[in-house]
Amino acid sequence: MHMRESVFCLLTAAVLGCADQTPGVHLDQVASGPVQAGFVIRIPASYADRALVDFPLVLLASPGGKPGFRGVADWAESEGIILMSLHVASANLPERLNPQFKAVLATVMADYRIEPALRFCADTHGFVNTEIAKNKDTVWGGFIYCGDVPWTKPATASVCMGFIPGPPREGWNSVAMQGGYVNTLASFGLPYRLTGIPEDAKTWDVTDDVRRLLDWMLLFQRLSHPTLSPAMKKAGQERLVQRVASLSAPPADVNQEKRLLDCDRLLDIELVAKSKHAAALRIAWCDAGMALAMAETEAIPKNRRLEFVSGDERCKAMPAAQRKIMQSAIAELRKDKTVRADTESRTALMAAHKLDQDRRSGRTKGKPDVLLRTSIMAFEDIRKRWPDSEAATAAANTISRLELELR
Repeated sequence: MHMRESVFCLLTAAVLGCADQTPGVHLDQVASGPVQAGFVIRIPASYADRALVDFPLVLLASPGGKPGFRGVADWAESEGIILMSLHVASANLPERLNPQFKAVLATVMADYRIEPALRFCADTHGFVNTEIAKNKDTVWGGFIYCGDVPWTKPATASVCMGFIPGPPREGWNSVAMQGGYVNTLASFGLPYRLTGIPEDAKTWDVTDDVRRLLDWMLLFQRLSHPTLSPAMKKAGQERLVQRVASLSAPPADVNQEKRLLDCDRLLDIELVAKSKHAAALRIAWCDAGMALAMAETEAIPKNRRLEFVSGDERCKAMPAAQRKIMQSAIAELRKDKTVRADTESRTALMAAHKLDQDRRSGRTKGKPDVLLRTSIMAFEDIRKRWPDSEAATAAANTISRLELELR
């Protein structure tokens, strides 16, 4: 550590009083002031090495009382993020929760080096987010909501929004619900992302969704938040360069599934997709997809993965020789009649769904009952031609739903 930074650390410790600045998890912290509120804070190792730098902050709150840092600690460490977990009881109403939150936030902002534009709140009950978001004069990076919570358009400028619908409930139309969430978020005119509705609620883990949304928000705001200093934006660009380099030249034991998703997330940010890094990321995405396909031991999964890569727009970034190898592998796999049937049945299923979507949207003109019967017939054809396929099972489920409309 340089002499200037050493002096700064000593002065900081004197000013900040008893707040523990050492890296690691600090349990049972208490907000200063008249309001009694507890919290836990996690300081990354880089905090001690970069004494003149402000750090991102992620506030985690949930009705469970002590959400902790499960699922996000490693990510926060690698990205140099301070994590704060707010202790609230599920019975706490907003009028009790908000003073606690304000007391904790004021304490943390006073005691630690925080960059306001890179503050994010992942709040699964919504009350904390709502309290922050209604203040147009404050600076934050983004908010994550979950489920049926009281969420409205934030008054806070230049924020991102993330939304986690959660698992489906009895009587839900998941497609309609997802569409409604998209329409609401889009109407706010803010950058947003939302996760899919998980099919299996028993294996669904909200921390995975929270981490993915936080990662997107952090990178987006590091590159674009209008209040960030040139030095902070430069640091964001440097971090992007590091991530692109690690994805382009990964170690031999890299998790290709994670590599694929990381490329996806980066390319999903418009600033990145239009940058000089885009071509390298597209090639890395294709390379990871190819590696996953070749690792498959069964013909149908291998063919599906190869089809997925070859049918994507990003495949155009692949060298011609590599594309030729992929197309040859697909052609060889389709010599197997089971592989061919799987491809044909899935293609027919997508066409049937497109037909029905056009009917529902009004793009197809005609008598409603005739159009509905035409849709049912398209799905019936799949059941007859490929009775043992996954597509046939999906078609049968859709037929049951459509037949209810005839009654």
